[in-house]
Amino acid sequence: MGAGVSVQVRNTDMLGNAALTRMRVDQFNQLFDMPRVPDLELRLAIALAVSEGVWTLSDSSHKRITDAFIEESASNPNPFTM
Repeated sequence: MGAGVSVQVRNTDMLGNAALTRMRVDQFNQLFDMPRVPDLELRLAIALAVSEGVWTLSDSSHKRITDAFIEESASNPNPFTM
């Protein structure tokens, strides 16, 4: 999101990201015998933000998320592209 996006839109997006992160933590805990991972929710929030940055860059450059950018985001260990 660029400078033209309102604070309200950014805050709504951040709330959505927090909900997605919480859902992913819950999924991991339901599906796996998870060890204690320090700051797991924060780590997942950062992973989501990095992926969103890659996808946003593709969208702003190409008006879509290209295959190359999908591959780039998937090539990094990221629980949101699994």
